[in-house]
Amino acid sequence: MLNRWFFLVACLALIGYFAHHAIHGRYGLEARERAERGVKILEAELALLRAERERLERAASALTDDASRDDDLIEEQARRVVNFARPGDVILVIKPK
Repeated sequence: MLNRWFFLVACLALIGYFAHHAIHGRYGLEARERAERGVKILEAELALLRAERERLERAASALTDDASRDDDLIEEQARRVVNFARPGDVILVIKPK
C-alpha cells in the first residue's frame, strides 16, 4: 500500500515539474510569447527602416540621375551642407546669445 502512495506522489511530482517548466521554463510558453512580442517590435522597426531607405534612395536618385536630376534640390543641398552661396547673395550672420 505504501509503495502505491509513493508511486502516485512521485508521478504527481514529475507531472508538476514538467508542467511548471512547460509554462515557465527557458523554452516554455512564456518565453515563446516574449519572443513573439520581440519579433513584432523588430518587424515594425524594419518597416520604418525600409520606408526611410526608400525615401533616401529617392532623394539620392534625384541628385544623381541625369534624366530626372533636380537642380534646385542640388543647389539647396549645397547651400545647406557646405554653406555654398552665389555671388550677390546677402548673408546674415546671427550670433547665438
